[in-house]
Amino acid sequence: MIFIDACLKKPTPYTPVWMMRQAGRYLPEYMAVRNRAGDFLSLCKDYQKAAEVSLQPVEILGVDAAIIFSDILVVPLEMGMNLRFEKGGCAAARALYSRGALPEAIICAYDDMALGAMRFFHDNGISVPDDIKVIGMDNILHSEYFVPSLSTIDYMNEEIAKTATESVFELLDGKTPAEIHNFSARLITRESSQI
Repeated sequence: MIFIDACLKKPTPYTPVWMMRQAGRYLPEYMAVRNRAGDFLSLCKDYQKAAEVSLQPVEILGVDAAIIFSDILVVPLEMGMNLRFEKGGCAAARALYSRGALPEAIICAYDDMALGAMRFFHDNGISVPDDIKVIGMDNILHSEYFVPSLSTIDYMNEEIAKTATESVFELLDGKTPAEIHNFSARLITRESSQI
């Protein structure tokens, strides 16, 4: 297999391409399997469906390899922690709200989720940041234009992409790129957190 040969630094007729499972989640075929599974965690737990979505990018796009489908959050689940995935920020905020007392702050997995949560809080008379502080993660462009503007964690996507691209070119030139790269993240404080 060309991908394995490249990993072993053997000569290959071309540079192989692989697909992270996150990129596959936008495929209609992935969404069909996820819908059949019922929810995200059920998909992760069903080895046949997990194998099917792992192979979809290979079969549909013709890439040379794919990562086995799962999610980092199944680890705490297997440790006995109460875990569930909600669809979007509104649903997640609704689930928090239904428990009664709101936490002082929430940090969402990505900015779009945080904006959805802020919308739910606004629609239900909950003031961000007076009643609850909201922080997103990924610093999407429009997060600073919402009212209140969204505090976010910027994990330097451009720096990561630049380093990854440079590493690929080093490999193509027969050089060995650095095995470890350290990337900093920074908190961008805006109105939604009043930090």
